[in-house]
Amino acid sequence: MILKYTLLDPSATEPIFATAQAACFDLTATSVKVACSNARIYGTGLAFNIPEGYHLEVYIRSGLAFKYDFILANAVGIVDSDFTGELMVKIAYIGD
Repeated sequence: MILKYTLLDPSATEPIFATAQAACFDLTATSVKVACSNARIYGTGLAFNIPEGYHLEVYIRSGLAFKYDFILANAVGIVDSDFTGELMVKIAYIGD
């Protein structure tokens, strides 16, 4: 299956698989805003066309979690097929 998407921002980059063995594609941020003292909301500049009956799951990379003490604020992001807006990701810092 091919997951279609739209670049909403001229600075947005296409989602890519970092390696041939990667289980998921990587996203990059086009915008950031403060959510609270330890969390930021990152805009991806992407809108996904998720087929009906499917969903998109968003996870944080384990390397970011281990190296920098970051977590996805809602643990796992679920994006339903009827959501057509920009994919935004809320990341929190849980270190000392």
